[in-house]
Amino acid sequence: MKKVHITTSKILTYGTVLSLLLIVLALIEMLLLHTSIETYSSVDILPILNGLFSMNPTDTLYSALLVIIFTPVASLIYLTFFFLIAKDIPMIIFSFTVLCIIVSAVIMGLGS
Repeated sequence: MKKVHITTSKILTYGTVLSLLLIVLALIEMLLLHTSIETYSSVDILPILNGLFSMNPTDTLYSALLVIIFTPVASLIYLTFFFLIAKDIPMIIFSFTVLCIIVSAVIMGLGS
């Protein structure tokens, strides 16, 4: 069980560090390109990722936001698979229920 906690901690740490690095990169891009951050009325993931590679500071900042949002989700997915392998039925049900709630919230948010 200790390995699960260590792996979960690593997932959360790496996600947070990656998000922080993307924020710093966005700030550097803003300074180098003399631009400002725009606001989007809706968020589309693929254009943001394309903008990340074309040095668009707004897309880089939104990528950091997506990483920090999906980091706990990645940790939850890992835990769900761990509980499936360990055959811990109550925790499988709990983890899967939380994942379903998150997915349905995202789907409903994309629909509006």
